[in-house]
Amino acid sequence: MKPWRRGWPLRSVATLIAMSLFYYAVLAILESFHQIHDDHAVYNTVVNSRLDGLPSLALLNLRINASRTFKYRHLKSSESSREQGRGVKSIVRSRNLNSGISKLNNTETEKNTSSPYLGCRDITEIQVLGKVGRGYTKTVQNGQYQGMEVALKSVQPDNKDISECVKSPMVRRSVDECFIFAKYKLAKEIIMLQQLQHANIVKLLGFCWQNELNDIDVKTRGLTMVTELGTRLDVITLIQLPWHERFRICVSLARLLDYLSNSPIGSLIIRDFKLSQFVMVNGDIKLTDFDDVDNEEPKCLTNRDCLVSGSKRNKTFPCHQGRCNGVLSAKNLFNAGRNFINHILVPGGPEHLKAYLREIKNNVQRLSWDSGTFARHMEKVHSLLRSGEHLETLPKLNFYKQVAKGDFPNLHDYNCAETRVFGACELAVYSVKEAKYMCDLDRSCKAFVMTSNVLWSGYLIVYLKNGTSNLQPNEHTTVYIKYPT
Repeated sequence: MKPWRRGWPLRSVATLIAMSLFYYAVLAILESFHQIHDDHAVYNTVVNSRLDGLPSLALLNLRINASRTFKYRHLKSSESSREQGRGVKSIVRSRNLNSGISKLNNTETEKNTSSPYLGCRDITEIQVLGKVGRGYTKTVQNGQYQGMEVALKSVQPDNKDISECVKSPMVRRSVDECFIFAKYKLAKEIIMLQQLQHANIVKLLGFCWQNELNDIDVKTRGLTMVTELGTRLDVITLIQLPWHERFRICVSLARLLDYLSNSPIGSLIIRDFKLSQFVMVNGDIKLTDFDDVDNEEPKCLTNRDCLVSGSKRNKTFPCHQGRCNGVLSAKNLFNAGRNFINHILVPGGPEHLKAYLREIKNNVQRLSWDSGTFARHMEKVHSLLRSGEHLETLPKLNFYKQVAKGDFPNLHDYNCAETRVFGACELAVYSVKEAKYMCDLDRSCKAFVMTSNVLWSGYLIVYLKNGTSNLQPNEHTTVYIKYPT
């Protein structure tokens, strides 16, 4: 046999083996790409379902008020709102958000005096005092910065959003990947709070995105937001507040809902409307949680798709260009009524206004009014309270002897029907004339002490007393002793 015949089979076998290995390698690579594509498709489906209802970043930035853009102006997306969609479409865009915000507020060597917000360097100086709350996505701590108490919000490993994401059976994700989505929600709050300026929305004081670390230490963790610190609300505390303070909450909610209906980024809805979404700051109620706030109006084909169910009747809203107009505002108002207005507006209110207060409550329950109409009626009640018009119809009063700079400190106190506190008959009155009228109505009342304390509504604090002995001096109060005619 010739030499070339002896070598040919070996070369052929080697060639075939090499070609086969190359062929299978190509198939493996294609299969890998196919599997990666499928994984991302499933991944994005889960992400969209978890973040459903969040407003589009492009939609937010397209509507942003030029005077409120501050440092976020360059976050505006180059895509149109139609291309971007109304929710986060993929993990890539969340990562782009990470890189975009990290450029906005990094660890500068000097404080940027042109910024209205605390930066990274300022935030690392905050003394963290403890944990005040933990929600689904973030943890809230209280801290102190230059003598001022503040709230620090961040994403931490023990938040439920992280643990459920990691344990999801649909797609295997790392802790770092799960943090991206949770951080997106917190970053969304920062963007929205920069654009929404209202007395009943918690004030954004600062923020810092300095790295990608998921650390609990405020000095090293990646993302921190700083806001006003408030006191959480609960049902028991709410219903036990004096009526004037409960009415203040109702007026504040009316103003807030009217603002949300016409905000700089469109009509907004608080989807998870409950007490825990609000805090009290110096007597004012403020919306503090924006995890479930968005501007996505429901899709529709006809008006029948735009039905909102009230507690007393349902209401249909117009379908315009595939979206239900007015539904978000109506749902906010209904939820405010269900969680606040229905329970605290009428009980304990002034007798001469109770019929009007019931009318307001009923119209909220029937969805007869929009948020603007509700706000106008609440302002009218406020005006009536401050006008004193109801005093013109008071009957003839008893004679009262005035004793200037007098008091009965911790004496002759008793519980009356309209008291603001337990253990004393503390009332809020428009004037001395109304105080005399309230004392006349109460057979136990022998005198009252008029203080100089003024409520937010302009009303004065007065204490009815069931005795007149042991009068004592006080520079800030006046005693009125009743002499029945």
